Order: sequence, then structure tokens, then C-alpha cells
Amino acid sequence: MQPQLKYTRSDQAHRIWIQGDKDTQIEPPEVHLHFPGGVLSLTRCADGSYWMHGDLLDISDPDNGNKVQIGIVTAARIDCKDMHVSDADTGDLSNPKLEHFAVLIKPVTKTTT
Repeated sequence: MQPQLKYTRSDQAHRIWIQGDKDTQIEPPEVHLHFPGGVLSLTRCADGSYWMHGDLLDISDPDNGNKVQIGIVTAARIDCKDMHVSDADTGDLSNPKLEHFAVLIKPVTKTTT
């Protein structure tokens, strides 16, 4: 049986639901979302945890494997419970009170390089 993802669509958002239980829902071990500035990847680990990756490079020439930068990070934010966003730093990515993080990525164009 082919892996299937549950998704919902509306005019405002498309949502992909990863259930995280290989026994009840056959899902691929990786899901990739490609956009003009890069690729967001969700990878399931053997213990059931997940890695989220943001890749700002793309293979422009598959024959030789050269990668080019297709996006740049222009801002980032970390939100922790009981902490003002200006007080958070990258060390807070492992803070147990971390509730949200965001990275603003701008596609590379001739004006951004």
C-alpha cells in the first residue's frame, strides 16, 4: 500500500496531517514543502520524534550536484511562555517553554544577492 497523507483544503490554508502512528496510518518517513525560497522538510526519526529542516539551497544542476542559494533568512523569532520575544535567543530553541518559532525567508532574486 502506498503511503497516504491526510490533508484538508480551504481558500485560506492547505493542511497536511501527520498522525505519527505508523501502525494506524501508512505515512512516508519524510514530507517536503517546496516554495520559491527553499524547502521545508519534516523527517520522522526511528523513535517517533521529528526533525524540521529548512533548506535554502537548491540543486541547480543535477548532473554535477552544484547547489545555489535560493533563499535568505531576513528575520527570525522565538516565542517562549512567560518570556518577551526580545529576551529570547537561539539558546532558547531547547527551552521547555518554547511555544513557537518563526523564520522569515525571502527568495533570492537579483536584487537580494
